[in-house]
Amino acid sequence: MVSTGRSLLRRAAATLGASALLTAGIVPAASATPSLDFINGASPNIYGTVRNAINQPGVPEDIKEKLNKGIDFLTGEGPGEPGFKVPEGAPKTNQFLIPTMADKCIGGESRSIGLATSVPGPSPLPLPGVGEGQLGFIFTGLGTKPLAKQQNTEMNVYWINIANARTGKTTLENNGINAESGPAAVNATADTGKGLVFAVLSGGITTQEESGAVNCNYSPTAGIFPVM
Repeated sequence: MVSTGRSLLRRAAATLGASALLTAGIVPAASATPSLDFINGASPNIYGTVRNAINQPGVPEDIKEKLNKGIDFLTGEGPGEPGFKVPEGAPKTNQFLIPTMADKCIGGESRSIGLATSVPGPSPLPLPGVGEGQLGFIFTGLGTKPLAKQQNTEMNVYWINIANARTGKTTLENNGINAESGPAAVNATADTGKGLVFAVLSGGITTQEESGAVNCNYSPTAGIFPVM
């Protein structure tokens, strides 16, 4: 793995440690990363507990803002769609632990929340499918226009399978998801093998606004995902 990937993994380890403290006793013990099914059915008391932990003295203001914005999205308390709904028949997915955001992204002025998820194989979606022993990654810039034809930046996932010691860098690409009207989405599949995969997502996407191309650089996020 390139040195950039190692650095991101080291920094994200501390992030995951903090996340584990915040989510201890909140998410199901069976998985370090909550599934969207769980999030969609979570009670308001769970979100209230998370908010209380986030808003404690000593938590940096920028982190408070990002995490609260993420909860607003999941619960429908903020602007936009009323919470996240899991489509019927959707593949099993797990989301990255920390919400990610990009300033001056929507319309070149407003902030966008990024939704980063993983799909363990085998799964027919996202196209062209995720095979056995593989892990699919999908990133969506909420509120954004479609991807620009020319990408001036890239979204990467640096990962390590702690069961078999495989490591890699997977670049998420434009595969036609939401191509007509957005929001912009990129995805790719990693040959991780089976085991527990620690992944760090970092980078950005270029969207096409009426005024021209806009580079949206999102804050890094991380997660731990089982591949059975």
